[in-house]
Amino acid sequence: MSIIQHQSSSGDPNCPQVFTDEEAEHIRLKLSRKLGPEYVSRRSGPGGSSVTYIEAWKVIELANEVFGFNGWSSSIQSIHVDYVDETFDNHRPKYSVGLSVILRITLKDGTFHEDIGYGSIDNCRGKAIAFEKCKKEGTTDALKRALRTFGSSMGNCLYDRNYTQAISRMTPQKKTFDRESLMRPPSVSYPSNRTNYPRTNATSSSNTSSNTNMSPYTKQASAPSPQKPITNRNVPSNVSTNHAQKLPINTNEQKHESAVTTNAAPPPMHNTHPRKRSDTEIYADEDLDTLLLEEAQLEDVGSPKPEEFESILKAMEEFEQ
Repeated sequence: MSIIQHQSSSGDPNCPQVFTDEEAEHIRLKLSRKLGPEYVSRRSGPGGSSVTYIEAWKVIELANEVFGFNGWSSSIQSIHVDYVDETFDNHRPKYSVGLSVILRITLKDGTFHEDIGYGSIDNCRGKAIAFEKCKKEGTTDALKRALRTFGSSMGNCLYDRNYTQAISRMTPQKKTFDRESLMRPPSVSYPSNRTNYPRTNATSSSNTSSNTNMSPYTKQASAPSPQKPITNRNVPSNVSTNHAQKLPINTNEQKHESAVTTNAAPPPMHNTHPRKRSDTEIYADEDLDTLLLEEAQLEDVGSPKPEEFESILKAMEEFEQ
């Protein structure tokens, strides 16, 4: 049997110190209170069940809060190895270990409780890693089980089914991260209102400063609004291609557009062969000079020229005579 004892800083554990009446009443009231949802955790158990438990670091903080940081101590009474199995997988050994740990919790007035914990692992590649994991797991389990015997606030309330069902419907309150409460070296210092500073970098600050010096007209010009296509504009043939001007929309055409029903045929699909564009297919987002130049270069192959049309009429008259 090996004994590892963690002594408190109050002195020799063999010389107990008696709690005062105020300390004893304070501890009794805190031990009788049940845990809130912030201390309770859940995990999946065997057969699809849900297991309610408290984490080890939380129960240690509760013990320091209830008994005081120097008001309690823990000691391992014994560690018993139940089994060590060695198997081989492709000539590589694997270890399965199971052991039990008995741990004692002692208060500064001499009151103590003991309980047992268990740790196990299967098919571990290293023997030392297997024992390390099992001893830590068994010690943690024994610590929580020994502390729960002191009262409800140490985790004993988690064995009440009515309590666990009621606490599962409560939403725990989230804690905000506090930088000021961190344990930092003395050389590290920062202002108390650092958390209120906005996070900026050199690029964003330079862009911000350049934008502030700009006039409102320049800012509007830097972010143009999207343009929509404008239809039903009549472009006269004598419009010069040296300058581009927006043509006003005829009010008669607006009335005609409002009278058009929604059952109008959809616009034709794009064709690979060049064709002459209609006067109404003008968009405000295109350059008018380029558009008129393209229309001037396009030729209508299907319709004859005026000279050819007159010659054809003369030939038809001669043929009829």
